[in-house]
Amino acid sequence: MGVLGFQSHRDNFAIALDRSTIERRASDLIDESNPDDVLRNRYALSLSWDLQKARADLRYNEDWSKQILECSYHPFDSRWCYFGHEFMDRPRRELLDHVAWRDNICLNLVRQTKAPHWRHALVSSKPTPAVFLEIKDGSSVFSVVCL
Repeated sequence: MGVLGFQSHRDNFAIALDRSTIERRASDLIDESNPDDVLRNRYALSLSWDLQKARADLRYNEDWSKQILECSYHPFDSRWCYFGHEFMDRPRRELLDHVAWRDNICLNLVRQTKAPHWRHALVSSKPTPAVFLEIKDGSSVFSVVCL
């Protein structure tokens, strides 16, 4: 399996330093007493994101807390994220199927670099974003099944 890393398009909301922050954000979305415009202001959410649909999908998902997991946000920088379409535009089906909640490792590579020499390879046991190793080109994730 080889795929570009995940893309939330709203990292400031979908990714946090601790699990409780993501849980609080999800609870705020589920809470129907919070109007969309208040949530957009509180979390600096873009008008282009279909917040109403995300909120409905989250309310429908009884096991939403199981979607919260650790990710490798940058090399040697683990964070927490809500790993699903309710928070992210592209969680990547391949990462959901082969990396998240699995005991697998992944090789992360880039095709191009701004650096004078290519030396961009890193292993992770957690899902990684498209902009993981370098901003120039997306980081591709190759899953390796561990036995």
